[in-house]
Amino acid sequence: MSFLNFKCPRSLYNLCIEVFVSVLKNVEEPAKRSTLVQKLAPSILEDVMLFATWNTRSWSQDWSSLLTASIRAAVVPYQRDILQNLKNQCKALRQILFLPTSDPLDVDVVLSLPKHVISVDFNGDYFHRSRTLASHLLLQSLGEEESSSWLIEAESVLRSMLTLRQKIPDYIFDNKYQSITELHLSTVKVSVSDIQKLFTSFPKLKYLRHYQLTAALYELHVEDWKQNLPLPAYKLKNLDADFSYVVRSQWTPRRSLPVDAFQLATILCPDTNVAKIRFDCSTNHDSISPLINLKKLKELSLVRVTDGERCLLDFTDITLLLQKHGKHLIMLELKVIEEVDTHVILESCSRLEVLILSGCSYRFPEPTCETSCLTLDSSSEFLTRLQYFFYADGDDFSSDHSLPQCFWKSLLTPDRSCKNGRKKLRGLFLEAPRISELTAGEIFQSDHILPDLQVLSICRYSELLFEQLVSLMSPELVYLKIGQCDQFSAAQIKRLKNLISSNNISFFYEK
Repeated sequence: MSFLNFKCPRSLYNLCIEVFVSVLKNVEEPAKRSTLVQKLAPSILEDVMLFATWNTRSWSQDWSSLLTASIRAAVVPYQRDILQNLKNQCKALRQILFLPTSDPLDVDVVLSLPKHVISVDFNGDYFHRSRTLASHLLLQSLGEEESSSWLIEAESVLRSMLTLRQKIPDYIFDNKYQSITELHLSTVKVSVSDIQKLFTSFPKLKYLRHYQLTAALYELHVEDWKQNLPLPAYKLKNLDADFSYVVRSQWTPRRSLPVDAFQLATILCPDTNVAKIRFDCSTNHDSISPLINLKKLKELSLVRVTDGERCLLDFTDITLLLQKHGKHLIMLELKVIEEVDTHVILESCSRLEVLILSGCSYRFPEPTCETSCLTLDSSSEFLTRLQYFFYADGDDFSSDHSLPQCFWKSLLTPDRSCKNGRKKLRGLFLEAPRISELTAGEIFQSDHILPDLQVLSICRYSELLFEQLVSLMSPELVYLKIGQCDQFSAAQIKRLKNLISSNNISFFYEK
């Protein structure tokens, strides 16, 4: 699934949706509004609802007329009266995206949703899958508000790309499923006991996204486990966990999870293939090792909350997971991890489609890696499937925050094992990559070295020459962000704008 399947950010369809929303706002009589919307296909009504609520993230009574019997997806506020309307009117509804709320979750409200609702989302990661209009709205909103940093905007764009590329699961429209199957709670205020009530009330739940999920599983079943009593097996395919003392920017006097939490969780959820973990410097070595017992992991995210201390859990512990599950991994995220060995990633994770390395330090490679890396020379099948790469330096001075040059060669040099030597990268995000002149000379040898690239975002990349920047731009490019690259003159930026002006590329330049 491509990030965008239209080149022009303001396609005719999107303009029609925008005009219809404006017309609907100006129709005062509810009966006339209902007459207007009844003539539209359900998929169009869903896009109208998404467009109407996108910028303000708020609800107007004008949109109540969009809640018809035929719609299969709805964007609504977390309000009892609106939910009652959904229950009474929307008999075909399968997906709900709730607008942002500061209210704590009322579990009874979720439990009272119609049985035909399969997907409940407080975040957008589920609702926006494969939605072309969502990709248009994303591009339109970029640059409208002053971004606080390159990192925040880049992470937002990447997150959107990863959501939009996903296909909607078959079970969403399979009538055999008549209860909530996926539930994304994001950062909604919810207690451990509430989460327990949710996953015990919905036996077919495949995904429950909240950082307290593993804690809820542990507290509910730990006594039975320690007494060797029978345990249930849940259908959950994800485990979200927070082992740190710092929970959502607030310090807590005790850690969120005990060291054996995953040992129990992997017994309760044997089909888990997605693990998202936060930890701190005091998290034990053995905390994540039980993940080895899973059949396979497809996505692994490890985020360290740093306080400047040396970490107990290190890349050696992560290496064991990569060696066991690397052949199945399609997404790997490492944030603020010490002494990451990229050779291990290259050797173990041949199927990676998404790789995120942010604020990490890296193990110094052998001196020969600068010119000839034995690891890479032994095979040509490294990163051939990679579509999205995110690298944020996170440190202006430390030499160990530089990726080995052999890694950049494997990432960007045309690969003989690929058809026509093509790389499949669609999203490339680079903050201070420190690619050496020698390596750059090998990489930037032709135009369009990444022919499928749709999004290019770079920051503090002072070594990049103008000609090299141009060679990174592909015919598919729709978004280009350049930040803090002082080496480019005003004349070069003007020339760049002329190059992209006829291609409807969203371009942002910050000194």
